[in-house]
Amino acid sequence: MTSKVSPRREAQRAIDLEVVERAFRRGRQGPVAATLHRETIERARVMMTSAQLKAFDVKQEPAAIREGYGDTPFGRACLAARRLTEVGVRCVEVTLNGWDTHVNNHATHRKLAGELDPALSALIRDLKERGTLDRTVVLCTGEFGRTPKVNLAGGRDHWPNGFSLAIAGGGIRGGQVIGETDPEGVKNPTQPTPVADIHATILKAVGLEPHKENVSPVGRPIRLSQGTSIGTLLS
Repeated sequence: MTSKVSPRREAQRAIDLEVVERAFRRGRQGPVAATLHRETIERARVMMTSAQLKAFDVKQEPAAIREGYGDTPFGRACLAARRLTEVGVRCVEVTLNGWDTHVNNHATHRKLAGELDPALSALIRDLKERGTLDRTVVLCTGEFGRTPKVNLAGGRDHWPNGFSLAIAGGGIRGGQVIGETDPEGVKNPTQPTPVADIHATILKAVGLEPHKENVSPVGRPIRLSQGTSIGTLLS
C-alpha cells in the first residue's frame, strides 16, 4: 500500500481532513473517541511508509526460491507472506479465488490445485528450512464444503455439512487426519470439529489464551474464542 500522490499533496490532504474532523468533533468528543477513527487513520499512514513494505518485493529472493513457489499471483503472494512474517507482521492472509465450481468442477479444480500445491508446500518447506515453522501456524481452508456427488453440469454444489482444512506449524502434531465425511453425502460427518475449536486451537498454538476476554472501547466484552482447543493437535 503506497500513496498515489506526492508527499506534499498527501500532507495537505491530512491537513484538510483534520479541518473537517475538528468540526465534526465539536460536541461529540465521547462518541468520536470511542470509534478510534483518528487512531486508525494514523496507523494506516504509518503502515504506508513502513519499511515492512519491502517484504512485498519478492524479486529480491533467489530465482530458485521464486520458482519453488510458482510463477503465479498466488505463489508470489505466499512468498510475500513468508517475507512479511520475517519483518514482524503477525497475521497474513493469502486468497486463491475460483473454487465455487457449480459447473466443470474437475477441470477448474485441477488448474487451481496446480497453483495451490506448489505454493503451499514451498511455504511450509521454506519456513521449516529457516527454522521458523515451529512458531508460525499455516492454515489452508475454504469457507464451506462441496457436495461429494457431481451434479448434471459436471459441478459440485454447496454442502454445509462438512469441509476439510489443513494446518501445520506452530507445534501442531502433523500427520493426522481427524474426522471424515460420507463419500455419498448421506450420513453426517464422523468426529466433526466445530470451526470455533479450530480458532481456539490456532490461538493456543501461537501462545494466546482462547478464553481470554477483551473489552472494546465502547465497553463491549469480546472473547477471543467460543471454542475448545483440540488437544490431539497440540504438542
